[in-house]
Amino acid sequence: MSLRTRAASLAAGIVLLVPPTGAQGPPSAVRVEPVRVETVGERRKVTGEVRTVRRSRIAAEEPGRVVELSVLEGQSVSTGDLLCRVDSARLELLLLEVRAGVDQSRAVLREREADAERAERDLAILHGLVERRAANSKELDDAESDRAVAIARRDQATLEVAVGEARAAVLLDRISDCDIRAPFDGEVVLRTTEVGQWLEAGGEVCELLATDELEAWLLVPQRFFGPVATSGGALAIEVVVDATGETFRASEFRTLSVVDARARTFPLVVPLPRRAPVAQGMSVSAWVPTGNPAERLLVSPDAILRNEAGTYLYAALPGPEGELPRALLVPVHVLFSVAGRVVVESPVLAPEMLVVVEGNERLWPMAPIAPIESSDPMPEPSR
Repeated sequence: MSLRTRAASLAAGIVLLVPPTGAQGPPSAVRVEPVRVETVGERRKVTGEVRTVRRSRIAAEEPGRVVELSVLEGQSVSTGDLLCRVDSARLELLLLEVRAGVDQSRAVLREREADAERAERDLAILHGLVERRAANSKELDDAESDRAVAIARRDQATLEVAVGEARAAVLLDRISDCDIRAPFDGEVVLRTTEVGQWLEAGGEVCELLATDELEAWLLVPQRFFGPVATSGGALAIEVVVDATGETFRASEFRTLSVVDARARTFPLVVPLPRRAPVAQGMSVSAWVPTGNPAERLLVSPDAILRNEAGTYLYAALPGPEGELPRALLVPVHVLFSVAGRVVVESPVLAPEMLVVVEGNERLWPMAPIAPIESSDPMPEPSR
């Protein structure tokens, strides 16, 4: 027997079993909506927290005394903004010394280039003299040796200039590293140094948190790893921020193939919209897909009521001909939420049965009601 047939037959049986109750005061005007039946996948509510994609402890690359600290806790910074400056005076003096050495090496190089050019000319002259038999072979050999020595000394001077320029470039880079800048857009959440403090290489300056890229890290029981991992982007996940009630829907998520040995849960990560109004560490809850699609009953969340006995709703039970409908108290079991509706289980509810979504808080079992369709305005309750 299908869900529709079974629920409809049970609801009809209840109508036959309810005796007439007589007048019990004026009927209550209530808004009603029909029960819907749809094919939806099973979902489960899980909890988690908001985490940032990037969180970094910014450290100094060069040792030195802190001469400037440009940020405070809670301050937002952009990529490249100055966070801290370390004293670079000694490195700048060393750079002046290296640059002077480079200038000296260039002067030596010019001298060696002139020597090499003279040796080339002398060798060319001797070649001509040898051809005219005006010089002997020993003089030619000596000239070739002098030329080779001059070229070697020139190449040595060229390398010395290159070494000096490389040292200067390294010092320039080290001086640049004395200005510690933000590697990404974010917010300073902790300062770990002050002006005047000495920092070693690798010493922490501050902690920077990216606030424009956040994720919801949800903890899902390990028994649902298969259904969640294989669902891909077929179903959207609805994430609710507990503190603010802010809701986000995402069809993209990823699972980590790591199960916590104590809690027996695995992480499911849902990217949140850029610059979402949430903060690192906020608690969240979400409905995640955990089963195959099936035909289920859906009602408005406004229809659900709770008391010490459990969860229930009121359905509009048609009365005998000429009498008003009655408020039938129907216990329900809430399974999960989907697309602004609540999926419930109940042997009494049937598709298209009317349930009370407004005015139900003042009803009692079998009270006379005056149902109003959702599109019609509600009258003021009688006093």
